[in-house]
Amino acid sequence: VIVPDRVLKGVENGATVTVTADLPVSKDVYIVPSQALVSRIDGSYALQVVAGDKTLWRTVTLVGIAGSHAGVRGDGLSDGATVLAPSA
Repeated sequence: VIVPDRVLKGVENGATVTVTADLPVSKDVYIVPSQALVSRIDGSYALQVVAGDKTLWRTVTLVGIAGSHAGVRGDGLSDGATVLAPSA
């Protein structure tokens, strides 16, 4: 839901409108399931990433969380990488 900061002339409440948003683009941010994030005792975060026939822990910086997904940055991450989520 987008709420304008002023009344829009000729637009009734509940009307459908077209909105254009100019948003900044973050580079080198990967979207992962938020349940895949592991919180470490030192306050940092890590992901378990599949690398061939083994898994590696990668330290990541949390950029943000939206619903069930998180944006992260970190060395050793790449597009299409498989991350594992710990079981409950």
